[in-house]
Amino acid sequence: MNRLCALLLMVMTTMTLLTVVDGSCYIIPPHYTLMGTKEVTICEHDHMEYLLGSIIRTLDCEECQCTESGMQCCGIGHKAGAIHVPEGHKIEHYQCDFEIVKIGGREIIYDK
Repeated sequence: MNRLCALLLMVMTTMTLLTVVDGSCYIIPPHYTLMGTKEVTICEHDHMEYLLGSIIRTLDCEECQCTESGMQCCGIGHKAGAIHVPEGHKIEHYQCDFEIVKIGGREIIYDK
């Protein structure tokens, strides 16, 4: 019976953690320019231009990739989207990373 309870607790904890963060992404349409006789896809982010295939990680916690569709950016860490904090817990931020900890203690339930 104890093994069953431990397994059930592990499954419930895992399911809780899977719903802690929802994703957040957007696309900035590309523009095109001629390089010689070849049309080249150019992506722009924060007034900087990037060639097709470029991948950047920004200081404001985003990872972006220049694709044929444009600059595809997704938040990382605490900028990944809405964070669901269980009752009795709080978020502690560390640059782009974060932890969800129990209020009044140091029990970490999620570390990213």
